[in-house]
Amino acid sequence: MQADGAKKLSFGAALLAALAASSCCLVPLVLTALGLGGAAATAVLGAFRPYLFGAAGVLLAAGFYFAYRKPKACGCARPGMKGRWTWWLASALVLVAALAPSRIARWAAMGPPGAAPPDLVQEIITVRGLDCEACAAPISTALSKVGGFYDLHLDLAAGTATVRYQPAAARLQAYVAAINELGYEAAMPSGSESKR
Repeated sequence: MQADGAKKLSFGAALLAALAASSCCLVPLVLTALGLGGAAATAVLGAFRPYLFGAAGVLLAAGFYFAYRKPKACGCARPGMKGRWTWWLASALVLVAALAPSRIARWAAMGPPGAAPPDLVQEIITVRGLDCEACAAPISTALSKVGGFYDLHLDLAAGTATVRYQPAAARLQAYVAAINELGYEAAMPSGSESKR
């Protein structure tokens, strides 16, 4: 009976650890899809992501141990396949959560189909609060709403966003404001013209 409780506890804890590990990337997407700001509020968890996925792995391993171990010779019935599929499902969910940020970033980085317009300009905006590749998705969505946006590349180490767009009056300032509305701290590039 205790082993059954340990299995349930391990399963729940593993899923919670995996969700917490990906919340820095997935929660901003959900907030952006709902039209809510504050996407960078979960960026604090980004620093703990490796530890949270490590904890999820340890908890899943404990769950597999309880699911597949041989019972002691006490006359207890050997656990069957019932419940074992949940560990495989939980492992798949943890794997999806671990791979989601890079896949989302690739999807968000894809520019519109077709050739790039010839009049595109490129600017580098300083953005504080970037913690993983998936930050590109809500930023791309916000810049698309401003208009003239073509594509985006994030440099996480440098804390910058390289934006390619069609120039227009005050468009760059509008991009910076849109990024700030998401909860990041964006600043105009040095030496940028105010008419862009």
